[in-house]
Amino acid sequence: ETSKISDEYMPKDFIKPKKYDEVPDKKFVSSTVEIASLKEKTQKIQAKVIAGKETDVVISLAYFPSWKVFIDGKQIESKHSKKGIAFTIPSGEHTIDIKFIQTPVEKLANLLSLAGVFILFTGIIYSIKQTYELKKT
Repeated sequence: ETSKISDEYMPKDFIKPKKYDEVPDKKFVSSTVEIASLKEKTQKIQAKVIAGKETDVVISLAYFPSWKVFIDGKQIESKHSKKGIAFTIPSGEHTIDIKFIQTPVEKLANLLSLAGVFILFTGIIYSIKQTYELKKT
């Protein structure tokens, strides 16, 4: 429960809850959008929504540039809000995907980390093998 009100990872102007009761209990903040279904994972939120008219929605999620919003598979513009990520939903039924998409720099860093671990294990195995061969002779 404590981590839900921890604010060290939030942007400076993001409205931070002072106590547990202030933590939003809904991911979508809109009075005119009906949420037909909602699936949440660490790096993705997917919702099927019904909007009676074009309406603004706020997702209770701290803004970070890697979060991208898609409506019916097409990326749309989202805005930074003090309460989360804001965007506009057109009227009708839609599938909304909010995805955390890694930047090329993050992908390169992950690849370099993986390569480093592989080189480290290869070096350890090679060292053990050399030590074993020296003891044999």
